[in-house]
Amino acid sequence: MDAFTKKREAEAADPFADLIVPIQGGSFDMGDTFWDGTSWEKPIHRVNIKNFYLCKYPVTQAQWKAIMGDNPSHFKGDDLPIEQVNWNDAQVSANKKEIKNVCQSGSSVRRQTS
Repeated sequence: MDAFTKKREAEAADPFADLIVPIQGGSFDMGDTFWDGTSWEKPIHRVNIKNFYLCKYPVTQAQWKAIMGDNPSHFKGDDLPIEQVNWNDAQVSANKKEIKNVCQSGSSVRRQTS
Protein backbone atom coordinates (compact mmCIF):
# COMPACT_ATOMS: atom_id res chain seq x y z
CA MET A 1 0.00 0.00 0.00
CA ASP A 2 1.46 3.39 -1.01
CA ALA A 3 1.75 6.43 1.28
CA PHE A 4 -1.13 8.19 -0.48
CA THR A 5 -3.54 5.33 0.31
CA LYS A 6 -2.26 4.98 3.90
CA LYS A 7 -2.82 8.66 4.58
CA ARG A 8 -6.31 8.51 3.10
CA GLU A 9 -7.21 5.52 5.29
CA ALA A 10 -5.81 7.25 8.38
CA GLU A 11 -8.11 10.20 7.72
CA ALA A 12 -11.16 7.96 7.39
CA ALA A 13 -11.90 8.39 11.11
CA ASP A 14 -12.43 12.12 10.46
CA PRO A 15 -16.19 12.71 9.90
CA PHE A 16 -15.33 15.35 7.30
CA ALA A 17 -12.75 13.32 5.43
CA ASP A 18 -15.23 12.61 2.64
CA LEU A 19 -15.14 16.30 1.73
CA ILE A 20 -11.48 15.98 0.76
CA VAL A 21 -11.15 14.04 -2.47
CA PRO A 22 -7.90 12.29 -3.41
CA ILE A 23 -6.88 12.99 -7.00
CA GLN A 24 -4.68 10.37 -8.60
CA GLY A 25 -1.66 11.80 -10.35
CA GLY A 26 -0.69 10.98 -13.88
CA SER A 27 1.08 12.19 -17.00
CA PHE A 28 0.03 13.97 -20.15
CA ASP A 29 1.57 15.70 -23.15
CA MET A 30 1.34 19.48 -22.92
CA GLY A 31 1.79 21.87 -25.79
CA ASP A 32 0.64 22.63 -29.29
CA THR A 33 -0.32 19.30 -30.85
CA PHE A 34 -1.64 20.91 -34.07
CA TRP A 35 1.56 22.90 -34.77
CA ASP A 36 -0.32 26.16 -35.25
CA GLY A 37 0.14 27.72 -31.80
CA THR A 38 2.50 30.35 -30.47
CA SER A 39 6.14 29.74 -29.59
CA TRP A 40 5.43 29.39 -25.87
CA GLU A 41 3.22 26.36 -26.61
CA LYS A 42 6.16 24.48 -28.15
CA PRO A 43 7.75 22.05 -27.90
CA ILE A 44 5.28 19.41 -26.75
CA HIS A 45 6.53 18.04 -23.46
CA ARG A 46 5.53 15.42 -20.91
CA VAL A 47 4.01 16.74 -17.65
CA ASN A 48 3.87 14.55 -14.54
CA ILE A 49 1.39 15.38 -11.78
CA LYS A 50 1.78 13.88 -8.30
CA ASN A 51 -1.19 12.65 -6.27
CA PHE A 52 -2.98 15.47 -4.46
CA TYR A 53 -6.14 16.28 -2.51
CA LEU A 54 -8.94 18.61 -3.51
CA CYS A 55 -11.84 19.93 -1.46
CA LYS A 56 -15.27 19.25 -2.95
CA TYR A 57 -16.31 22.84 -2.27
CA PRO A 58 -14.81 26.13 -3.42
CA VAL A 59 -13.58 28.53 -0.76
CA THR A 60 -15.98 31.46 -0.56
CA GLN A 61 -14.91 35.08 -0.34
CA ALA A 62 -16.22 35.31 3.23
CA GLN A 63 -14.18 32.28 4.26
CA TRP A 64 -11.05 33.58 2.55
CA LYS A 65 -11.42 36.95 4.27
CA ALA A 66 -11.83 35.23 7.66
CA ILE A 67 -8.61 33.29 7.07
CA MET A 68 -6.45 35.76 5.16
CA GLY A 69 -7.92 39.13 6.18
CA ASP A 70 -8.56 40.44 2.66
CA ASN A 71 -10.66 39.80 -0.42
CA PRO A 72 -8.84 40.20 -3.75
CA SER A 73 -11.87 39.12 -5.83
CA HIS A 74 -13.07 41.22 -8.73
CA PHE A 75 -16.65 39.91 -8.54
CA LYS A 76 -17.65 40.62 -4.93
CA GLY A 77 -20.05 38.55 -2.88
CA ASP A 78 -19.58 36.69 0.40
CA ASP A 79 -21.05 33.46 -1.01
CA LEU A 80 -19.13 33.63 -4.29
CA PRO A 81 -15.95 31.59 -4.75
CA ILE A 82 -12.69 33.44 -4.16
CA GLU A 83 -10.86 34.48 -7.34
CA GLN A 84 -7.87 36.60 -8.27
CA VAL A 85 -5.73 34.70 -5.75
CA ASN A 86 -2.05 34.33 -6.53
CA TRP A 87 -0.11 31.11 -6.01
CA ASN A 88 1.77 32.36 -2.94
CA ASP A 89 -1.39 33.44 -1.12
CA ALA A 90 -3.05 30.11 -1.95
CA GLN A 91 -0.08 28.29 -0.40
CA VAL A 92 -0.19 30.44 2.74
CA SER A 93 -3.92 29.87 3.03
CA ALA A 94 -3.56 26.10 2.58
CA ASN A 95 -1.01 25.98 5.39
CA LYS A 96 -3.21 27.80 7.88
CA LYS A 97 -5.06 25.61 10.33
CA GLU A 98 -8.35 27.33 9.55
CA ILE A 99 -8.35 26.07 5.95
CA LYS A 100 -9.36 22.62 7.17
CA ASN A 101 -12.46 24.12 8.77
CA VAL A 102 -13.26 26.03 5.56
CA CYS A 103 -13.18 22.86 3.54
CA GLN A 104 -15.29 21.05 6.12
CA SER A 105 -18.07 23.63 6.32
CA GLY A 106 -20.68 22.47 3.85
CA SER A 107 -23.33 24.88 5.15
CA SER A 108 -21.82 28.12 3.90
CA VAL A 109 -20.32 27.00 0.62
CA ARG A 110 -21.77 25.97 -2.70
CA ARG A 111 -20.95 22.76 -4.51
CA GLN A 112 -18.50 23.29 -7.31
CA THR A 113 -20.05 22.66 -10.69
CA SER A 114 -18.20 22.52 -13.95
